[in-house]
Amino acid sequence: MRTFRLSFMAIIALALLAACAGTLSDAYYLQGVEQGLERQHDKAIQSFTRAIEADPENLSARFMRGKTYEAMGQVISARVDYNKAIKLAPRNSDEHYMRGLALKSRKKVKEAFEEFERAIKVNPGNHRAYYYRALTYFELTQFKKAIRDADMAISINLHYFGAYLLRASASLKTGEYDQAISDCNIALSILQKDADAYFIRGKAYLAKGQTIKARRDFKEAIVYMPQHARAHAGLGRIYLMENKMEDAVRESTTAIELNPRYSNAYWIRGKAFLSSGAYEMASSDFSKALILDPSNTPAHLGLGFAYAGSGMNKMAVSHLERFIGLANLRSFSTQGFPSYENMEEQVKIAREMVRKLK
Repeated sequence: MRTFRLSFMAIIALALLAACAGTLSDAYYLQGVEQGLERQHDKAIQSFTRAIEADPENLSARFMRGKTYEAMGQVISARVDYNKAIKLAPRNSDEHYMRGLALKSRKKVKEAFEEFERAIKVNPGNHRAYYYRALTYFELTQFKKAIRDADMAISINLHYFGAYLLRASASLKTGEYDQAISDCNIALSILQKDADAYFIRGKAYLAKGQTIKARRDFKEAIVYMPQHARAHAGLGRIYLMENKMEDAVRESTTAIELNPRYSNAYWIRGKAFLSSGAYEMASSDFSKALILDPSNTPAHLGLGFAYAGSGMNKMAVSHLERFIGLANLRSFSTQGFPSYENMEEQVKIAREMVRKLK
């Protein structure tokens, strides 16, 4: 495993942050959010609980634990966390910010925005209000606005670990890969063993075509969080690019076992099966990827080739034409991992295949 060395300034930053409640708590909180997104509710509860133990005033963790309980159908436990968070709010806490958290936890996005904006208006130094508004912008795929608010949160609190990770994630979406790498470097100087920081930086390196660095970061993410499904899928994507199909199948299968609802992992494994001539297994995986995520444009292309390999020409043409139509509206990067395949070239190949099959 690679040894991570901190610079003198990074050590100072870490020391300053360690002196403040919330550093470790924020890390557990972000881990819980990630696990919640992957529907690993029991693990998310454990992470949010650790966040609360590390910082009993981490109201965000209490709200998210309440939200997770709610998703699990444990309504009473959810209400206890919601109420406890409000009761624990210090008297000088921004009431609008707290209200915004509560509304966001109930998916009332518009109302949450209004409360966060009021919180910022009342107290322009409320970095958490900027962060949560940025997080909401990110969830709504308004990445430029998310970056803008993350900038504000960081300008107010230079050691705000979560804001660096959020800005890195948004920068990935806008193609600002160097910015994403820079933000992850800062985040890792604050908290060296954060799996998500390594994973996000790995995605940025992969987008830049630096597969050696990307592989290293995905492996580091797995060291600190062995159940990190997306890091395993990231390794699978690299092995796929390197024509190491057995390794690609192994890593994508691990990702699927960890998160059976991860569409991109099925797509990666489907690609590996397709390259190995296992058309039936490939078509099964591509179909599953589309069931989980109907917007998975590359899965239509994969299905087209898999059905063609199985002699099911009519089905092949249907999916290839579907791919051609959608390719004009989306890019492969929407699947979470950038593709080095030229989209125009892929469309040209798909059209040629349709011509031959008809």
